[in-house]
Amino acid sequence: MLTCKPSGMIIWVVLCGHVPAQITHAVSNQTEAQNAGAKLSYQSDIEVFQAFGVDTRKAIVKRNRESGIVTELRGTVAVPGAKTPSEAAQLFLKKYKRLFTNTPRLDEFVKIQGSKTLTGTSLSFGRHHAGLPVIDDQLSVFVNKGLNIVQIASNFKPIKIPLESRQPFPIGKASAVQTALTAISVQTSPVQQPVAILSVAVMNEVAVAVWKVTFKTREPAASWQVLVDAKSGQVLAKRNIALFQSK
Repeated sequence: MLTCKPSGMIIWVVLCGHVPAQITHAVSNQTEAQNAGAKLSYQSDIEVFQAFGVDTRKAIVKRNRESGIVTELRGTVAVPGAKTPSEAAQLFLKKYKRLFTNTPRLDEFVKIQGSKTLTGTSLSFGRHHAGLPVIDDQLSVFVNKGLNIVQIASNFKPIKIPLESRQPFPIGKASAVQTALTAISVQTSPVQQPVAILSVAVMNEVAVAVWKVTFKTREPAASWQVLVDAKSGQVLAKRNIALFQSK
């Protein structure tokens, strides 16, 4: 009915030696204490069902066993007060946000798109962490014609070390673009003006502020996405998006 492509399907080229220092550090006791309250306290899937108000005889819930984050829900969940499919999904996600992320106080779910089908409406949401979009994170909700939530699929990644601060970051947009172009060894000018968006990349469960730089080239013929650390200016990862879009 709806799909949410796991982030594992995307192959990143991570540059050895260029991983931010904080990723290699163990999670401090203070950070663990801060995140402990955000983890799910449910001892069994039955309790997760009950928290959703779902008929346990007809529902399926899948979750990350380490973090407790719900990755999939199938059942029928009524959303009192909802007048539209979009409102039903947003009210549901607002009420049960902590089931889908272990950093609920720093996260907001933002609607990306929606489309109608013969049986209901499919809506996609992205995640913003500390006000910045999280790269490749997506949650899909299917709402039937009765405005009930019947399916949710999420690839949101758990975050053990949240983003420390949003602004300011030492590396600016222009510097990030130049770094990205150099990393690809562009022989000629890009086909289009490079676009740089300040974002969050979750790497080894650490939220890292990055510039996501995208541009197309003729030599080589490719559509690039390069992640530049907004603090250090190092290239953390790069990929040719066209390789995946063509499949």
